[in-house]
Amino acid sequence: MTTLTIVGTGMGMATLTKEGEAAINKSDLIMGGGRMIAPYETSHRTLNCFRAEDILQAINETKATSPVLIVSGDVGFYSAARQVTEQLSDLLEIVLVPGISSLTYFAARLKKPLHDVYTISCHGREKNLIDAVRRQPQVFALTGQNTAELAAQLVLSGFGELKVIVGSDLGLATEKIETMSVRELKDRECPSLTVLWIENEDYCDRVRFGIPDQEFVRGDIPMTKAPVRAQVLAALSPWPTAVCYDVGCGTGSVTVELALACYEGKVYAIDDVAEAINLTEQNILNFQLGNVVTVSGTAPQALENLPAPDLCFIGGSKGNLSAIIDAVLAKNSNCHFVITAIKLDSCTRAMETLESRGLDLALTQTWSARGSGPRARMLVADNPIFIISGKYQGERSRE
Repeated sequence: MTTLTIVGTGMGMATLTKEGEAAINKSDLIMGGGRMIAPYETSHRTLNCFRAEDILQAINETKATSPVLIVSGDVGFYSAARQVTEQLSDLLEIVLVPGISSLTYFAARLKKPLHDVYTISCHGREKNLIDAVRRQPQVFALTGQNTAELAAQLVLSGFGELKVIVGSDLGLATEKIETMSVRELKDRECPSLTVLWIENEDYCDRVRFGIPDQEFVRGDIPMTKAPVRAQVLAALSPWPTAVCYDVGCGTGSVTVELALACYEGKVYAIDDVAEAINLTEQNILNFQLGNVVTVSGTAPQALENLPAPDLCFIGGSKGNLSAIIDAVLAKNSNCHFVITAIKLDSCTRAMETLESRGLDLALTQTWSARGSGPRARMLVADNPIFIISGKYQGERSRE
């Protein structure tokens, strides 16, 4: 079996390791992107290719016995080496030669340790930089010609005055390292090879259930009150990477708490009332969330183009409860539902609908009275609420 050596070249030839240099020198075919193979074009046979299928074809056609794929940085840090290894490991013997990553290089230039920094790649992938910055004291971000866009998103979420250290063309003759505010970065043009080190002394990584009602922007739209909200979130039992629906999102109070809990996932807030969508979006900004998508429309039609959910909260169905549940189950038969109802007949209908689809039920009625006035000695009662939970307990797989 032919051995393919994947070499991480670090920040360029000056930072190439001895092991990487030896592998390249004895290679009879060097592959990689145009910028990567350019230094070797006069001394070796080179091919501009980096996709797995092209690499395999090149090896077969040239009958190379010691091919090398060179990648920038380190083979284990957001590298093309991962995909190539996964796709070709059954066909080729893969050897990985580590290099100096952009993170290691940049941290050394800044004289900063690595153990407290959170890493994220916003280069060619959808990633939630806003929540990373909100939750972490230091964030290292790879970018790709989108620094101004990323900075604009952070400014909109209230992070405009944070300090960001911008590293461009690291390891090259044109290397530049600058310190500025996120707001200043918004108006800068940066090269494609740019990394960011963002610092947030006031970071907050709390996951909060039952946030006080007064912390939300309110309007004339009904809101799930704090005591009920806390029990809804407990019933849903969200985890960091979960995909969630909030159907009938209202002011977005449940949306916010789901988004805080599912900070590496996604929350889709659905409502057909314009004011509800507007209030939800205001609360998203106020709580500095980057993982929420608002969807204006009536469920189940509004769910059609959304990804399959892990969790679905239904706070308002507009009489379409059965159709909503069926639409969600068609996307993921393991989805966990939580439904709130005020009226007995609505509670009964929700339970019958879930049970008829083969889901196991749990029912709670919650009623609370909260202290009011300067010394909180007058109790003010909230309406009693039914909380219905439905989840299939078998082995059905997510579709």
